[in-house]
Order: sequence, then C-alpha cells, then structure tokens
Amino acid sequence: MIHLTEQGINSGRRLCLTNRSDGQQNIHAALAPLHLPDFRTQTCQECLKIWAAEAYDDSDDMPEYIQALRKQTA
Repeated sequence: MIHLTEQGINSGRRLCLTNRSDGQQNIHAALAPLHLPDFRTQTCQECLKIWAAEAYDDSDDMPEYIQALRKQTA
C-alpha cells in the first residue's frame, strides 16, 4: 500500500496519521500521480479521502476523480 504524505512543516507525516515504521511506501500527496487509476487503487483509501476533502476548495476546478472521491465520502 502507498500512503500520501504532507509537505512543509509536517513533511513526511502520513495524511491518515498511521505510523511510518510499517514498511509501506510513502509519497508526498502533491507529487503523487493520482490521475492514474492504477496508482489510486494501490493508495491508502483513508489518505485518498483526506486528500479529496482537503486539497481543493469547493470553488476550485477539481479533477473528476476528486469529485468522485468526495461523492463516495459524502
């Protein structure tokens, strides 16, 4: 499984807040190829939900996969 991580002051912290010592992969959320469906299927679903909810404002032009993730969690 691949976890999405923060950048900046909390760089490396997983969005889902699980411990990084479990040997699973990590990638900065802003750099992750989330537009690729195969990548998303390998990604932590909790990290994806958090990214979809927090990375875009409602007024932003969001990719379709973000809109779909938001609908799933609504």
